[in-house]
Amino acid sequence: MNENEEIKTLKILLDGVRGKLDFQLNSDNSLDTKSGVLIALLGTVTIFYINILNNPYYCFNFIPLIFIGISAFYILEAIKTQKYNTGLIDVYDENKKYRDMKEYDLLNQLLSDYQKAFDDNSKILKNKNKNYKKGLNFFLISILLIIILSII
Repeated sequence: MNENEEIKTLKILLDGVRGKLDFQLNSDNSLDTKSGVLIALLGTVTIFYINILNNPYYCFNFIPLIFIGISAFYILEAIKTQKYNTGLIDVYDENKKYRDMKEYDLLNQLLSDYQKAFDDNSKILKNKNKNYKKGLNFFLISILLIIILSII
């Protein structure tokens, strides 16, 4: 493979990795939106449940509120602001000397930078998604408890 073909291949790979990184950052925004909606729903259910309590001194009535609180904790952990690596470069970075690199070396370096950003962000997004799912599960348990306690 000659140098022109290698450069063309690196550009294609760079576009692919940059696309993955963009998709990943959009996934984070989507997860934040879903978490925000769930927090609002948690608040609404809590207010509704407190208003319909028949006997507030009956100890089992507070169990759903405990699960709602645990759910809110995990959802707030999912919403917590994280610092993502966007893969953006500083062309004046003296350590990497982007401006002094030949095209092939620059594309290779950029590919490496974007892939590292994707890998770093994957860990953050995986943890955020795990917290969202835990929060959602605790919320569903609290809804089931509310239904069961309202039937009893």
